[in-house]
Amino acid sequence: MPTKEETLAALGTLKRIPSTLQELGKISPATPTSHVVKLIESDPSLAAEVLKLVNSSFYGLSHSITNLSQAVVLLGLNNVRNLCLSLSAAKAFASLRKQREFDPQKFWANSLAVGLIAKKIANLLGWEKDESYSAYLIGLMHSMGKAALLGLFPKEYTEMLVRARSARMTQHDLETSFFGMNHGEVNRFICEKWSFPENYRECLANYFEPDRASSYHRMQLNLFIAAFYSNKLGFGGQGSLAEENFHVDYGIFDELGIQQMSIEDLLQASVEKEIKQAKSIVTSLSR
Repeated sequence: MPTKEETLAALGTLKRIPSTLQELGKISPATPTSHVVKLIESDPSLAAEVLKLVNSSFYGLSHSITNLSQAVVLLGLNNVRNLCLSLSAAKAFASLRKQREFDPQKFWANSLAVGLIAKKIANLLGWEKDESYSAYLIGLMHSMGKAALLGLFPKEYTEMLVRARSARMTQHDLETSFFGMNHGEVNRFICEKWSFPENYRECLANYFEPDRASSYHRMQLNLFIAAFYSNKLGFGGQGSLAEENFHVDYGIFDELGIQQMSIEDLLQASVEKEIKQAKSIVTSLSR
């Protein structure tokens, strides 16, 4: 089994996201549309993929979008930014497709479900648009630490999962015993490598420990609940990168300021439909 130092050294070999994407991660509502368009157009393959997805059934637009300026105006800066970052994250883990244990369709369907649920909860709570979009992207990327560990140490990670069936330990504690760090800590490492904002780093590092103090505690609680409901609604994935069976203290709902039944009614009615509509996004992320 690798030591923590060996795990960190291996993580250091992961690709950096392009500087274009790092710049997109820093945009704000005050950023001129023309600047965002130029950033995306500097990566022709990304620009083509964005236009393809914008015209998919997921966004339900009444007419075809032929240029990025139209896409940004209609969908908004944050939606386009999140789409670009999602595509870039998928490319960074492209080598995982060679792993027998990795099912990209299930992985990204689950990731998308967590992102959509987190965004819906944020909207239900009346969060600002920027926070709501951040909740979506953080949810989308919550399992990238697992994906990284599996890609870098396929034999050891598979062995760990076999051990998990009988061990009286959480999956993230087992990860620590095998790799010297858990997938939340790997999430933080990747966020730092990719220059993601601090709220992403904190939430993705600690989401499965909702009692842990954080400067972004409500975002962290939201992500924990979103991952829980992704499992409960059947989107938790299968095999090596399945969600853990979270043990939920239902006081978390009171702490977040939301009623459990409100979430369940909202999700039951809409998430499955949206995941089906998002098939084109899942397919693109899985390629």
